[in-house]
This record gives sequence, C-alpha cells and structure tokens, in this order.
Amino acid sequence: MLMQAQPVFDAVDSVLSLIPENHSRRVIYVTPQGSVFNQKMARDFSKEDELIFLCGHYEGIDERVLEETVTDYVSIGDYVLTGGELPAMVMIDAISRLVPGVLNNEVSAETESFHGNLLEYPQYSRPREWHGKEVPDVLMSGNQKKINQWRLLKSIERTKLRRPDLYEKYEKLSNIKEKLLTQKLLNIDMIEMINRGEAWLVKLYDKEFLLKNINTGIYYHSQIAETENESELFEMSFEESGIQIADFS
Repeated sequence: MLMQAQPVFDAVDSVLSLIPENHSRRVIYVTPQGSVFNQKMARDFSKEDELIFLCGHYEGIDERVLEETVTDYVSIGDYVLTGGELPAMVMIDAISRLVPGVLNNEVSAETESFHGNLLEYPQYSRPREWHGKEVPDVLMSGNQKKINQWRLLKSIERTKLRRPDLYEKYEKLSNIKEKLLTQKLLNIDMIEMINRGEAWLVKLYDKEFLLKNINTGIYYHSQIAETENESELFEMSFEESGIQIADFS
C-alpha cells in the first residue's frame, strides 16, 4: 500500500497556510533513507520557527509529493519501523529541549552527552554508600575545581570506551586547541569556542584549520605560522592589513 500524492499534499499545504510568511519552516520526511539524526541536526532544527514532520506508513508516500514539499529527509537509525510517528516523537523531544524556555535549567542542555563530543560523566545521588558502592570522595570534597577535573576525566574515559567515534573527534579538536594555544592572542575566539563545546571541525590540514560554530553557523579559519614570537606575529598581521600600531612605550 502506498500513500497517494494529493491527500498528502493537501495535508501539508493546509498546515503551511497557517504559518506566517516571515517564519522560517522545514518539512521533515521521516524515512530510513534519510540522513541519520544527531545532536547537531537537533540543534539546527531548534533554530527554525516552524517544523512539519511528515510520517510515512505502509510502503511510503508517492515520490512526486515528496519532491514538491519536503526539505529534509531524516532517519533515526538503520532499521525499519511500521511508520514514522515514533521517530518523529524522538526528534521532537530532542529538538524541543534545545529551544530556549523549554528546560527549567538552561545549562543542562549544554552539559549533557555529546556536548563537545564527549559523553556525560557518571552521576551519583544519596545515600553515599549503596550496595557496598560509595560515591567518589572527590564529589564529596566541595572543591569545585577538582570536581570539574574529575568529571572531564570520566567523560573522556567513558567516551573512549563506549563511543570511540566521538572520542576521535574530541581528540582532534583537543590537538587543534594545543596548536592554537601556541598563538593564543590571534586564536582566542577559536580556543574559547572549542572550550565551550561549540566547535565543529570542517577541514584539517596539518597546521591549518577550518572550524564552524554549531550555534551561530559562523566559520573560523586559522593557519599556524612558523614563528615562536607571538607578539611579532600579531604585529605582522596588523601590518599586512594596513593598520598602523602605535608605540606607547
């Protein structure tokens, strides 16, 4: 059984007619043939004013109406379900929690799994001892700096063990940050972007990097020059641009 083009078109068109023309909108067709849904995609979708989820059923939908209405083809994994309703619910939940005001704690959306290509660190509650297992001493110390260090270490360990694909991305960005730190003055924006977990690696060529801010969509490019004198390099960059540097010494 196949869903005909006209009823699907009429349904999508009726929803679109209710959306103000100045609103951005996407029509997402939920299909195992689409790009696999991930956190970056959820973040991109959360910035849209309106999202319409088109859920196939049976053998799918007439290709002609898909070509005319759909903007994105998305899957939640390499398996087949009887319809797109459950995958749509999964995506709606992941996307909506990134919309400002949805979560009571806005910070939680930035500190959970996949932030900065790391899985979330282990969490503990009361009592301190349960079934012979204790909460790690560092978490009871009250020393926030040590707690943060422990959380980062555990996130790295867990990601390396459970998601080596994510760990590889994390390691590449960490190596890039080390190189950027050799010329910190020129690359402070890129360094902070990596620290905040907002960097997406686009291209990497030895000492040349192209990163994208996953929140703003802005691209950042840097090439580490062969010099150990950062102040000299900073001055050279201004001279090349025609900007005069005043000497206040």
